[in-house]
Amino acid sequence: MPRLSPGLVLFAILVIVLPACGGSASGPSARDADCVKVEGSAGEEPTVELEGCGDPPEELVTEDLAEGNGAAAEASSTVSVKYVGVLWPDGKEFDSSWSRGEPATFGLDQVIPGWSEGLVGLKEGGRRLLVVPPDLGYGSQGAGSDIPPDSTLVFVVDLVEVVPPIEVPEALQTKPEVQIPAGTPPPTSLQVQDEVVGAGPDAKTGDSVTLNYVGVAWSTGEEFDSTWERGQPAEFTLGRLVPGFNQGVEGMKVGGRRRIVIPPDLAYGAAGQPPAIAPNETLVFVVDLLAVDPAQGAQGGGQ
Repeated sequence: MPRLSPGLVLFAILVIVLPACGGSASGPSARDADCVKVEGSAGEEPTVELEGCGDPPEELVTEDLAEGNGAAAEASSTVSVKYVGVLWPDGKEFDSSWSRGEPATFGLDQVIPGWSEGLVGLKEGGRRLLVVPPDLGYGSQGAGSDIPPDSTLVFVVDLVEVVPPIEVPEALQTKPEVQIPAGTPPPTSLQVQDEVVGAGPDAKTGDSVTLNYVGVAWSTGEEFDSTWERGQPAEFTLGRLVPGFNQGVEGMKVGGRRRIVIPPDLAYGAAGQPPAIAPNETLVFVVDLLAVDPAQGAQGGGQ
């Protein structure tokens, strides 16, 4: 299974303004969070420290730490952002796109309310401080081991790009059905078959690719992952996924649909990925390649 949502810890976030940082505030007074100190310019990895913080603000607070000059994010936008998230009041970092070395891309209608509300109006090139109360974040359940229940979250978010809508070819607008041949043993080597041959640029290792896909377990025929169910494509860097997915997608052209069958040794092997993927499971993907952003410094043209 590809590592989808790299960085999609996509939280709804409360944006907060610091008087010392300048910018324009909206929502509750910045005095509710004046213990948050942010160093660094927009486009550079920020340092976020919380000093002497008491009770957190109860509402979403927003302020621009740096004004952008590009397109503004709307409630329906898909955005590419760099961000860091820390907990109130100890400032412990729980997530950062900077540490992964690439921006996160997602639709503002697909994340927690604090982000959905807090990033609207931010312009490309801008930086915004977000502080998100629990009811606009992960509430009384929290999120895994990193975000305890009833946590107030503090984010510093740089808007890299408001992503233009992807034009999906008619042949790729319907979710594919993935069927496993009954009674057929799984192949022991990587199998690749183009169901639709694209006419756009081809995907190479290191490129950022945007995909729709369905993943099914060979042994059960059951779907374990699908961008179609999440309502938006996935974006990630080719070469950072399981070997079979990397190899299977490489060489695809934009506008194409490909069936990829991955044996266990090129996927998750004897460990599997419980509970969705059993040990020694063969994986079947049908992948639609929607866009390719070449790796920095890559040369155009085919090999």
